Amino acid sequence: MTVLDLITSALRSLVVLASGEVPTAEESQDALAIFNLMVDSWNAERLKIFTIPMQEFAINTNQPTYTLGPGGTLNMSVRPARVERYGIVNLNNSAQPLELPLDMLTVDQWAAIPVKLIGSTLPTKIYDDGAFPLRNISFWPYPLTAVKLRVYYWSPLAGAATLQTVLAQPPGYVEALKYNLAMRLAPEWGTSPSPDVQRLAMETKGKIKSLNTPWKDMRCDPALGRGDQYIYNWLSDGPVSH
Repeated sequence: MTVLDLITSALRSLVVLASGEVPTAEESQDALAIFNLMVDSWNAERLKIFTIPMQEFAINTNQPTYTLGPGGTLNMSVRPARVERYGIVNLNNSAQPLELPLDMLTVDQWAAIPVKLIGSTLPTKIYDDGAFPLRNISFWPYPLTAVKLRVYYWSPLAGAATLQTVLAQPPGYVEALKYNLAMRLAPEWGTSPSPDVQRLAMETKGKIKSLNTPWKDMRCDPALGRGDQYIYNWLSDGPVSH
């Protein structure tokens, strides 16, 4: 399915196109712009993001600050909307490199460090200012030995450069894109989506959010368990094995 196919289907669900009709070239371009705006908005929501990939970078010695994003000193194809976590890789044992998590500092925590240009074998903290178009990240302390940085980031949904762009999305996304695009297009075409379209927009969006919800361990008060924190395994309907 191309983006034009999706737009046409969305407009038919609004009954502004009949079966077999297609939008005009001008209408198609307007709808393409709205499609890309919607995808851009979805990329700012964690539960619309289906994967958190990792990218690894070599870090120079004695360099405290880097830029992250397209064309940055840490070059990525896109600037991530959010970084979930950073890890530093100790290369002392090349056969089994050790990854250690870096504490991600808030603005106040970074500002509270009085002397920022301090070097050490391994950094323990990192500050990401979230700047655009390139993020600025700073290590504390900055590394004095060769290490690698691992970046776990939100992988964005792809927009469409042209109407002939072929949609390549995980299961559930194409239908959600169709009905939610119909909701976005309705005001532009001077109509209101039917209750069925509204319901399908909510249901299909809910499905992908459910798929993308991060898994977390469930814990209860030790007094209600075995004397330690009881971790429930929903697969076995019992405790997690130790």
